[in-house]
Amino acid sequence: MKSAVLPKLWWKITVFQKERIISNFEIFHRKTGSSPATFKKINRK
Repeated sequence: MKSAVLPKLWWKITVFQKERIISNFEIFHRKTGSSPATFKKINRK
Protein backbone atom coordinates (compact mmCIF):
# COMPACT_ATOMS: atom_id res chain seq x y z
CA MET A 1 0.00 0.00 0.00
CA LYS A 2 1.71 3.16 -1.20
CA SER A 3 0.96 6.04 1.15
CA ALA A 4 3.88 8.40 0.51
CA VAL A 5 1.56 11.17 -0.74
CA LEU A 6 -1.09 10.70 1.93
CA PRO A 7 0.61 12.40 4.91
CA LYS A 8 0.93 15.71 3.03
CA LEU A 9 -2.74 15.74 2.04
CA TRP A 10 -3.92 14.22 5.32
CA TRP A 11 -3.18 17.27 7.48
CA LYS A 12 -5.11 19.56 5.15
CA ILE A 13 -8.27 17.55 5.78
CA THR A 14 -10.50 18.29 8.75
CA VAL A 15 -11.22 15.67 11.38
CA PHE A 16 -14.83 15.39 10.24
CA GLN A 17 -13.81 14.77 6.64
CA LYS A 18 -11.21 12.22 7.75
CA GLU A 19 -13.86 10.27 9.66
CA ARG A 20 -16.19 10.38 6.66
CA ILE A 21 -13.48 9.23 4.26
CA ILE A 22 -12.45 6.39 6.58
CA SER A 23 -16.01 5.15 7.08
CA ASN A 24 -16.74 5.44 3.35
CA PHE A 25 -13.58 3.49 2.60
CA GLU A 26 -14.48 0.76 5.09
CA ILE A 27 -17.98 0.39 3.62
CA PHE A 28 -16.63 0.40 0.07
CA HIS A 29 -13.89 -2.11 0.93
CA ARG A 30 -16.39 -4.47 2.57
CA LYS A 31 -18.76 -4.35 -0.40
CA THR A 32 -16.20 -4.81 -3.16
CA GLY A 33 -13.09 -6.17 -1.48
CA SER A 34 -11.07 -4.08 -3.93
CA SER A 35 -7.70 -2.45 -3.31
CA PRO A 36 -7.08 1.04 -1.83
CA ALA A 37 -5.70 2.13 -5.22
CA THR A 38 -9.03 1.35 -6.88
CA PHE A 39 -10.84 3.29 -4.16
CA LYS A 40 -8.63 6.33 -4.73
CA LYS A 41 -9.35 6.32 -8.47
CA ILE A 42 -13.11 6.09 -7.89
CA ASN A 43 -13.03 8.66 -5.09
CA ARG A 44 -11.15 11.22 -7.22
CA LYS A 45 -14.23 12.45 -9.13
